[in-house]
Amino acid sequence: MEKFQDINVIPAPFIAPTEEMAGKFLSEPSINEVLELAKFTKYIFVGIGGIYPDATIIQEEKMTMNELTFIKHQNGVADILGQFYDRNGKIIDLPHHKRLIGTDLKSLRALNVIAVTGGEKKLMPTTEL
Repeated sequence: MEKFQDINVIPAPFIAPTEEMAGKFLSEPSINEVLELAKFTKYIFVGIGGIYPDATIIQEEKMTMNELTFIKHQNGVADILGQFYDRNGKIIDLPHHKRLIGTDLKSLRALNVIAVTGGEKKLMPTTEL
């Protein structure tokens, strides 16, 4: 296990019920400290989520089907860390992004990111990145 002693897991994203609550979470030093770790890591592994009824973000009740339907109507194809993007890889401006507790996708651009996905449903969203 010594090989893995420098691994940190950030269980994110978390979607707060309100923007105000998200702000309170983000002002907590312990949460900020964990999120800051991402800037100093050698590699970041992220999952690519889909937009369909059995998506993890729905199964874990982080979002509702109504929210997911709205995202589809905004041309969303998938998400990384709860941040949805279109087929061109552009992050969609969505209200729930202001309630996210997690690493911002823009900050990942300067890091070594390894994205993991599975299933044929996600083939198009991942090849468009």
